[in-house]
Amino acid sequence: MGVDAMARRVRRGLLAALVALLVPALAGCGSGPPASPERVVVVPRAAGNPLGYVARLPPGYSAQGQHRYPTLVFLHGRGERGAGDPAGLAELMSVGLPGLITARRLPRAAGPLLILMPQTDGESWDPALLHRWLATVLPRYPVDPDRTYLTGLSMGGGGAVAYLAAYGSAHQFAAVATVAENWTPQPVPLGLPPCAQMGSTPLWAFHGDLDETVPTQLSINLVAYLNAHCQRTEPARLTIFLSTFHNSWDRTYDLSGMDPGATDTDWDPYTTDVYTWLLRHRRG
Repeated sequence: MGVDAMARRVRRGLLAALVALLVPALAGCGSGPPASPERVVVVPRAAGNPLGYVARLPPGYSAQGQHRYPTLVFLHGRGERGAGDPAGLAELMSVGLPGLITARRLPRAAGPLLILMPQTDGESWDPALLHRWLATVLPRYPVDPDRTYLTGLSMGGGGAVAYLAAYGSAHQFAAVATVAENWTPQPVPLGLPPCAQMGSTPLWAFHGDLDETVPTQLSINLVAYLNAHCQRTEPARLTIFLSTFHNSWDRTYDLSGMDPGATDTDWDPYTTDVYTWLLRHRRG
């Protein structure tokens, strides 16, 4: 076994142990009083549950009563793919927004959010499978249907755009934030973003200027087309981080990219954090 493979195995073992300590795998979806300011619930893939997922329950969460929670669905990247079992879900919790939850470093602005983090083992996110998962899982939680949001990094960012292109006309999400998204309209090279589906949903794209894995131009093209050709309720936004490679998600989700001088001034500045921006939007 090579050094890199051994390191990955050790990391998966440590993460699995950490997740097991936080909350045992269960399907009760947060019933009962909170045991801590926030809780992490691991729900492995099983019959009737098309994708395994992890749920971050906000402070004071209760499944009882009339309160409905603003909800953020996060889609992981290619490196965090897995079978949706406890070991795979531990790997999911190592990067990006889930990594901040694991490290207890989630920014205060994200505090009110119920965060749902599914895992796929596919080469890309399948919009139909994600749609089926959402229909299965969202009714299990006291979700505010007018304040439900979608985000993702790399393959997950592309998955968020693909889902919007397929189901955006249903207005399921109040706003979408993508990070280093890899979506390319099909068929190549003549495909175009479908305005009928994508035109009415607010979108903010983040990308690194030196991305060596997914060309920054993909996000530039997407935002430029939406703003030039689709009737938008508000302009699509694009923030480009300076001197940043493929990992632009740390700067986005931990808010370090809001430091002065961190972004290209030719594009939208990162002066409002992504969580506050999402929460400003309501469906309809």
